[in-house]
Amino acid sequence: MPLAEILNKYYSENSSYEQLFEKSFQESQGTWSISNKKLKSKELAEYYTSLAVRIINENPAAIPDCINFLMEFNQQWTKVRKIQSIDPNSEDSIFFNSKIPEVAFLSNFFPTLILGKAPVDSSLKNTDDTDPSNSMPAVEDKIYYCLETAYLAQRVAQMDFSKAVQIANSIDPLDAKKISTKAKKTFSSIKSSEEDKEEKLGLMEDLLKRKFSQNPILMNFLKNTKKRRLVEKTSDEFWGCGSADNLSSYPGQNNLGLLLEKIREQ
Repeated sequence: MPLAEILNKYYSENSSYEQLFEKSFQESQGTWSISNKKLKSKELAEYYTSLAVRIINENPAAIPDCINFLMEFNQQWTKVRKIQSIDPNSEDSIFFNSKIPEVAFLSNFFPTLILGKAPVDSSLKNTDDTDPSNSMPAVEDKIYYCLETAYLAQRVAQMDFSKAVQIANSIDPLDAKKISTKAKKTFSSIKSSEEDKEEKLGLMEDLLKRKFSQNPILMNFLKNTKKRRLVEKTSDEFWGCGSADNLSSYPGQNNLGLLLEKIREQ
């Protein structure tokens, strides 16, 4: 049975997403069919992850009250993974990445469903500006597994739409990065570096707002970092500190950390 039908059935009976998840877990008997394979869920965390995969793979249009569904789902998924808030008395600067458990929620790799814009095939746009039919196709909503796949899918869409679709449906951010790298190698940007920078920052800020507004637990975690500096511990000199060793004086711009601090203050 398609996931949307299952959710509609339980939602109509319970009118509570928390009860819906509990009941559907009990009745699932720990087994879900995903990509023609049987996934046995021994723990709630595995069960929620399997549900997340199904949500990515299936059309979410029939899910009742989709945005509230995602918010409740993300909170329950976060709870069952036993993720703890960072110690409010920790050091002044917080260096984070997906491999540091207590601050992994700040990473773009952290799994939390994000409802955002679907990638758009820019090749469908007519180049004749006088043609009244010259308009981009309507942008539909898409549910992504994490912020990294959402960001890469929308960036790569202007380079290689087929690869953007692969990324949008991916549940592995590392694999998504590999796909995006292949797309970039065959694409020459027509934008200036400043235009490209502004586009990247604008897209990232939009997705960060979506990530934290659609998972209130993560927003509370972010607020709990207080006024401390947030620094992505990565070799990327645009988004992160640019150095994994010298953390006292790093060469990177740390744009991801700066955007997180901006979201925290809003």
